[in-house]
Amino acid sequence: GGQLNMTLTGPWAGGLNYVDIMVYNFPSTGANPYGLFLVADGSATDNIDSDGDGISDLNDLCVCEPGNLANGCAAVLSGNQVICQGDSTTLTITASGTIAWNNGTNGPSITVAPLSTTTYSAIVTTSNGVQNNINATVTVHPVFTDTVSQIICQGDTAIFNGNNYLQAGYFLDSLQTIHGCDSLVTLHLIVNPSYNDTVTTSICDNDSISFQGTTFTDAVIYPFNYNTINGCDSIIVLNLSVNPTFSITENVAICDNYLWPVNNQNYTQSGTYTANFNSVNNCDSIHTLNLQVTQTPSAPVLIANFPKCPGDNLTISSVNENYPIFWTGPNGYTSTNYTNTFPLFPEETGTYSAYFNLNNCISPSASVIAAIEFDKTFDDSEFPNVITPNDDNINDVLNISEYAMTCIAFNLNIFNRWGNLVYSSTETSAPFDGKASNGLALPAGVYFYKFIVEGKVKSGFIHLVE
Repeated sequence: GGQLNMTLTGPWAGGLNYVDIMVYNFPSTGANPYGLFLVADGSATDNIDSDGDGISDLNDLCVCEPGNLANGCAAVLSGNQVICQGDSTTLTITASGTIAWNNGTNGPSITVAPLSTTTYSAIVTTSNGVQNNINATVTVHPVFTDTVSQIICQGDTAIFNGNNYLQAGYFLDSLQTIHGCDSLVTLHLIVNPSYNDTVTTSICDNDSISFQGTTFTDAVIYPFNYNTINGCDSIIVLNLSVNPTFSITENVAICDNYLWPVNNQNYTQSGTYTANFNSVNNCDSIHTLNLQVTQTPSAPVLIANFPKCPGDNLTISSVNENYPIFWTGPNGYTSTNYTNTFPLFPEETGTYSAYFNLNNCISPSASVIAAIEFDKTFDDSEFPNVITPNDDNINDVLNISEYAMTCIAFNLNIFNRWGNLVYSSTETSAPFDGKASNGLALPAGVYFYKFIVEGKVKSGFIHLVE
């Protein structure tokens, strides 16, 4: 009945930190006369048989070395035995001795990538020839690859795995199965169009058009709703404009002839003419020409008198009086009379012109010269120096007004060689014909004259030759 108490520090089998060992002798008839009463971490336990040899001895206090089959410890199998399809795993056996796998690999570890659940086995042989069979089953969970098709209308949204999609295409997404295996799902999104179109067209006035079963005659912007063959709501808008047909009337007054640009025709007679044409919008239209053609008159035939003295009347006139006449002349002169009479002074002499205007058709112009016959001044006057009153009609008289070409009042005095006044006259007197103022003929010889005009005197000698 003796007893031995001792304390051994761990670690020990089963994670014990220390064990109080009480060795005692039990009255027993068994093969093991000694018993061990273990107190683990201060808590009393029953006798233990950790190595499974049927007895409780010191071997039961040793930590089991992994894989030490000779010491009664089991082999240790490590590695992931649950994988996803396409993955690999490394299986490792920890045990003393040699290890031979059923796939022909020798050694503690093999790396495998089975496509389906597979059991791998190995034989562990200890140094004393003991063999142990170890089996490892690798469970393979499937990885899925799938395509999901979805059809939407343009403008709608497809929701797939929490994501929104608007455009057509293929979209990849990853999912996890219940076993945690990543799987790929492809969304094949088809987007059928929804149309929003505008049809723009035009018609001519008084025409019509049928569109989507409706007839239109007026300009309009009209929307139609419809479904496409794929059931998508769409809109088509008719934008219709109405182009006018024209009826144009043109009034033209022209001289002689008219080239009508509408039809490129030349017309010389008055009348009404029409031409059909297409407008810029191809709408049939009509153009009417009311034409008045006036023949341009010939130039007027003008006549005029010749006033003798300044202030005498000038008469200018047109022989033909068929059309309205228009006169122009010096000093801004204008007139619309066929015959015009007015006093003519030197500053009004010159060219007087006239033309006919018939419906704005202007004739060629004609003209006459207006001049004063006697328009000389005293300084311009000339005086002859000989007279032959022999009735031969050549130099028979001395007409001072004609020689001087003046209408100004004057006095002419003629003296004989002794200074006696033998002849005196004014602008109103008869011309000097070689006779004295008393009517008697003067003898041939040299006479002295004085020509007096407005206080100015011009003198000289004149020969009287029979």
